[in-house]
Amino acid sequence: MGLTPMRRTLSVFTATGLMLAGLALAVFEIARVEGIRPFLLMGAGLMIGAAGLWLTDEFIQMQRSKSQG
Repeated sequence: MGLTPMRRTLSVFTATGLMLAGLALAVFEIARVEGIRPFLLMGAGLMIGAAGLWLTDEFIQMQRSKSQG
């Protein structure tokens, strides 16, 4: 049994927001005049990676539910 369409949509929006936040953090960190803080940049990379995996999982689940229903 899958998620309802509203919950799935909110999940996709949340994952997209997480990815955009990670991208913004990475861009601001790279553009800093004082230099790059590596741990903050790695944290941004982890946010982007986690959101990418989350979105990939959501799209796979959507495809599975379409093929079954």
